[in-house]
Amino acid sequence: MFEDYHSPAFDVHAAILSFFGLFALYVAGPLWLLCLLIPPLRPEWPRVVVFQLLTMVVGSLLMLGILKFDPTTFSAWILD
Repeated sequence: MFEDYHSPAFDVHAAILSFFGLFALYVAGPLWLLCLLIPPLRPEWPRVVVFQLLTMVVGSLLMLGILKFDPTTFSAWILD
């Protein structure tokens, strides 16, 4: 079976998804650390920082687990 997903709408969707993924990968972490260094942008409670860090770690592990153990071939293209 051959799957062809190339259409103008799919290409725009893939470009937007790639942009958000690259932003999350390369910009969000350093921006979060920079916000921790600036006192007006820092959360008042240290528990918020720990919760944000745990959310990032759990979300990243969940996404990696879904990509690694997906039984379908749809996400196989992202790991190639």
